Amino acid sequence: MFNYGRIYGAGLKFAIQLLHQFNPSISETDAERMATELYESTKGQKSKSKGINKGRAFWRGGTESVVFNKLEAIAEQDVPRTPVLACAITEALMRRYINKGGFMPSRINWAIQSSGVDYLHLLIVSMEHLIERYAIDARLSITVHDEIRYIVKEEDAYRAAMALQISNLWTRSMFSEQVGIHDIPQVRRSRFLIAYMKGVAFFSAVDVDHVLRKEVNMDCVTPSHPTPIPHGESLDIHQLLSRAEASLGSAVVDREETSWRYMPRTPVLSGLRADLDYIAAQISRPEKRPSGRKRDTKPKKSINVEVLPSSEGQQPPISPMSGQPPQASSSSPPLPVSKKFIAEA
Repeated sequence: MFNYGRIYGAGLKFAIQLLHQFNPSISETDAERMATELYESTKGQKSKSKGINKGRAFWRGGTESVVFNKLEAIAEQDVPRTPVLACAITEALMRRYINKGGFMPSRINWAIQSSGVDYLHLLIVSMEHLIERYAIDARLSITVHDEIRYIVKEEDAYRAAMALQISNLWTRSMFSEQVGIHDIPQVRRSRFLIAYMKGVAFFSAVDVDHVLRKEVNMDCVTPSHPTPIPHGESLDIHQLLSRAEASLGSAVVDREETSWRYMPRTPVLSGLRADLDYIAAQISRPEKRPSGRKRDTKPKKSINVEVLPSSEGQQPPISPMSGQPPQASSSSPPLPVSKKFIAEA
């Protein structure tokens, strides 16, 4: 909840309310302190430097400061567009029609949500291409937030699952290239861990099921339906590759190469690339500001003050070296009695 709310533009007030919702017994002071620490460690703190980011304020010192600075940079463009398919924001939220910094959470949320729509559109188009080219008997059924479901003929179920993995690879590749990341980590088995080392090239798993339910291993037992429903399958890329029936086979429909022309374009984020000084400033913690009360930083020095009282009734001073009163010689005149005080200034 905190992660989604923070990335989608929710502020400190939302975090405090959420803490009270989860733990009604927490005090207002503790909730505010916890929320503040959470945001400072993740989003960071606002900072401003004359020679960095053209003098504009930016987030720094948090684990997600670079993400929020990039989202704000996208939102503050004259015509904000999504990084991949370059879809523009509504004119009602363009910078020239609103106050400076106005509706920032809504504009940041637009950049994230609309990029998710771009991802879904590319995935659907990729799947449509593979379904047609390899004659997979399948069609789009429904999309629910971050899920996409297809109705597939039973004998083509594993081929459709493999097509989804390939479509995800293509879509991820386009997203990564457009934001300046020219590499995609692949899922691999760890030699030392039983769990998988998750990457981004493929889906973590594709569900193959004969009913519509949240997870393939849910029994779906209810008072009106006491009989458990047989479980489906959840297959990762390694399990799919091990099945012969998951192979797409040879292409059935070949398109002429001339009918698909590549039209290169300049990436949307090419004008928002940060220099090394700005990157270093974002990942470093801001310097602590001194308190309002000025402290005297001058070095202390010793002042010897000598007082010469009358010699009547006074004891002779103690020698700092021997710890005994100084002895006067018979040939020398008597020494004046003195007291020394050391004062610090």
